[in-house]
Amino acid sequence: MTEKIYYQDPFIKNFTADIISFQEREGIYHLQLDRTAFYPEGGGQPADRGLIGSSRVKHVYEERGEVFHVVDRLPKEEKKVECQLDWQRRFDFMQQHTGQHLLSAVALDLYGARTVGFHLGETHITIDTDIPLSAGAVDRLEEEVNQLIYQNRQVMVKHPSPAELERLDLRKNPEVSDNIRVIKIADIDLTPCGGTHLQETGQLGLISIINFENYKEGSRLTFLCGKRALKDYSRKNKIVAELRDILSVSNRKLVSEAARLQQELSHRDSRISELQDGLLDYQAEKLLESAEKLEGCNIICQLFPAELSRSVETKRNSNRGISPGSISPDITQLKQLAEKLIGNDSTIVIFGQQEAGTARMILASSEDIPGLDMNELIKEVMPLLKGGGGGQEYFAQGGGSKVENLPETLEEAYQKITSRL
Repeated sequence: MTEKIYYQDPFIKNFTADIISFQEREGIYHLQLDRTAFYPEGGGQPADRGLIGSSRVKHVYEERGEVFHVVDRLPKEEKKVECQLDWQRRFDFMQQHTGQHLLSAVALDLYGARTVGFHLGETHITIDTDIPLSAGAVDRLEEEVNQLIYQNRQVMVKHPSPAELERLDLRKNPEVSDNIRVIKIADIDLTPCGGTHLQETGQLGLISIINFENYKEGSRLTFLCGKRALKDYSRKNKIVAELRDILSVSNRKLVSEAARLQQELSHRDSRISELQDGLLDYQAEKLLESAEKLEGCNIICQLFPAELSRSVETKRNSNRGISPGSISPDITQLKQLAEKLIGNDSTIVIFGQQEAGTARMILASSEDIPGLDMNELIKEVMPLLKGGGGGQEYFAQGGGSKVENLPETLEEAYQKITSRL
């Protein structure tokens, strides 16, 4: 069985080992070493990475007590192979894992909040508590945890006997029944755990809780430890400095200034919406005035944008015409314009639009016009645009990639609609 030296000394960065066996599976190799400092994925902690000889370790896992190292090629050597851990990755995970123990212990001590979920990821770490925590409670939790970091409490590994185990006040029950390993943070925490950990809490540096939210019956805390927290503070400090310079206010006034700008922009957005709605009302009125009259119906056939309409010569341009639009609305505004028009009695709308290399169509009619099904009609004409569409009886829309066929498709829709009046 492989000697697991990551349990003997989690701070070992380099070691030598013999390759005792390997298996090839789908072009990758699963190596067994006689001894290893590579931690296999488990207990919530991701696997180590690094080098075995010149071969890069992509993953490490444990199966039936044996540790396997996944590499893309076999090392040249078999005996006394030089191995090297990705130490930054290992130390980062030790900081996060030890930080989780400390945070969970303090949450239980301060508020009786037990950790019922835990995830250690590549970018952040979360714990889930069994009771909800307030913003004030989270602030105090973060402060208390960092005070314990400053005190540089010792982190120790214990292997208690079954009798000793029964006397220990463990924060949670062990998940295995034998060879139980307990992580002790002096006078703070006793927890069964198979992961790698720091030697003192001072090696954590700091813990920053960056988010908390209600989750199930409790709270989910997202936090960063050590270098992750330092990088996060550095990044956010740069953002604050940039915002301060852009807004020309002090750090203390950033929030109030942002709130003021948000309110101002909200007011402007409301005013712009009102003006846009008024503009659409005006255009709807003008389109209705110039609409073709046929069988007691107003027919409005319009191609957008105006530039596209002017560049296209069709038979209909010289008599009824596919009239150029006075504005070039986006698809949302185009739907609003169509809805305004069919709010009038006996009105039919045939809209075409080219936007960002896509051809779009809207077919709509007032509900007082019998015998027209726009959902059916849009499906009949959309193949010309190499697209599809659908909707309801009185309002349907579609899109396709054959932009150059847009005038022809509008003409086809016009012919089909007028033939059914």
